[in-house]
Amino acid sequence: PEDGDSAERLMRSARDALAKAVAEGGGYARAGEIGFEEASTGSVRTEATRELIDRLTRAAATDEPVLLLGEPNSGRRYFARVLHDKSARKAGPFVNIECAGLVDQGSLAEAFGRPNDVARCAAESARGGTLVLDEIGDLPLQGQRRLLALLEEGSGDYNVVGTTHRDLAALSEVGAFLGDLRERISARVMQVPALR
Repeated sequence: PEDGDSAERLMRSARDALAKAVAEGGGYARAGEIGFEEASTGSVRTEATRELIDRLTRAAATDEPVLLLGEPNSGRRYFARVLHDKSARKAGPFVNIECAGLVDQGSLAEAFGRPNDVARCAAESARGGTLVLDEIGDLPLQGQRRLLALLEEGSGDYNVVGTTHRDLAALSEVGAFLGDLRERISARVMQVPALR
């Protein structure tokens, strides 16, 4: 833009659009709006994708945590949304926490609460719905400890879905990822097919 007002208006417009998207369901389209019907009618492009959607549908009938593994930009959050939309909690919130950005005390407290005070954290806003822990393999150890404590309290009334492109078992072996947390979020592990 040639004048500063245009750039400012563009940024304000983008912020308003993002706020609206978050208010209407976490910033993500519902699965039915982006092709889920094709999955149920058999017109999904690959057998691997059909199989994943079938597994997600079965997992949606449980409260077991799901870990979605796959390359960056392979659609892991889309498949987390498919699981949410097929679950009994589909009318509840879909809360996505970007774990890679949780690098300081303030962001960790906002996401997972403070010790003995989790009532106002982002994770608790997922009550009755689905909590997605996006790129959980990038969560620092301090954040992993806080998340594990939150999950062990059992206060969350939400489905837990983790996504990552990292090998959590290998990270656990070298002490970069808590083994207890890996076990806690890995009741059902599913591979998202690569887009290549």
